[in-house]
Amino acid sequence: MTLDTIRAEANKARAVIMKHGNEISTGEFGDFPNRGGCAPLSEFLGKWLQDKGVLNLKYVSGTRNDNKAHAWLEYKGYIIDLAGDQFPGFDIPVYIDTDRSFHDTFNDLKRTDLPVESCWWEEISKFYQFMKAA
Repeated sequence: MTLDTIRAEANKARAVIMKHGNEISTGEFGDFPNRGGCAPLSEFLGKWLQDKGVLNLKYVSGTRNDNKAHAWLEYKGYIIDLAGDQFPGFDIPVYIDTDRSFHDTFNDLKRTDLPVESCWWEEISKFYQFMKAA
């Protein structure tokens, strides 16, 4: 899968959450992106991309000095962030780039294989239905 295709899928995922987030999970996406949702959305998109053949994706999470946490994906040096605009001063809804300036403001970064938890399976199933229909 090319970076352009990943970008298209990421934009589609963001559009799905903006339109159907409350149907997928009111608790996580009820006020998206203002209240977050970055962790589950990163997991959902990561699983979607993996199922489409994208290998070596990493789930990354960290916390800033103001105790605000954030999560995104990384792939071949690119940051894939669909919820950075929850933070003041970062107004890019779908960020796919190698520039780490914003993301380097987070400390104690944890890079792991996608940690999709069994508690998300129902939400992932709904997300997949909307992604396929989009």
